[in-house]
Amino acid sequence: MQQDVAAPHTVRTLARAVRLSPSRFAHLFREQMGESVVQWLIRLRLEQARRMLSLTDARVGEVAAELGFSSPYYFSRLFRRHTGKSPKHFRQSARK
Repeated sequence: MQQDVAAPHTVRTLARAVRLSPSRFAHLFREQMGESVVQWLIRLRLEQARRMLSLTDARVGEVAAELGFSSPYYFSRLFRRHTGKSPKHFRQSARK
């Protein structure tokens, strides 16, 4: 997942890759990582978004799309929840 955070990963496809049932995979993942597969993937994507917003001039919608978010609005909402700032304000403060 870390190599391609934008890919449409699902519990089912990831479980199939490691030859486990989806429920067993999800259980083991949460046990080992301390969060669900979906939570972990969203966190990875948002960490990558922080880097992209700090280091590039890509528009917020472009960052969202490149990281696999279907909606820039949903991306912005999650980003604000994760960082406490909108993507725009995060970029402005990161560049100061």
